Amino acid sequence: MNADMLAYDNHRGRHSVVRYHVIQKALTEAKGSVSINTIKTILEQKMPNGVFCPYYDDYLGTLHSIVFDVSNTKVEISSASKKAMNEYADDPDTFWSVLPSGSMNI
Repeated sequence: MNADMLAYDNHRGRHSVVRYHVIQKALTEAKGSVSINTIKTILEQKMPNGVFCPYYDDYLGTLHSIVFDVSNTKVEISSASKKAMNEYADDPDTFWSVLPSGSMNI
């Protein structure tokens, strides 16, 4: 997230920041060896270990994710949703909470 934009972000869902931190951690751990499989793993694992969300009844459900490999002109669809059933957040009040403007802390 661009630090200059944080002040303008006045409706940041906690769940978005959780997913952001998951991506940052995975890419940092794979630094120097990020592969399509690294990215697909992030996309296919359910929160809080990945970014996949099966909260369809709450209008936050991953339908599919697409990985574009521009170096090899290749596109892969990463879809955990075909095997997912609707679920609900374990702690809805925390999951759906809105963070203070510019906050990246969860």
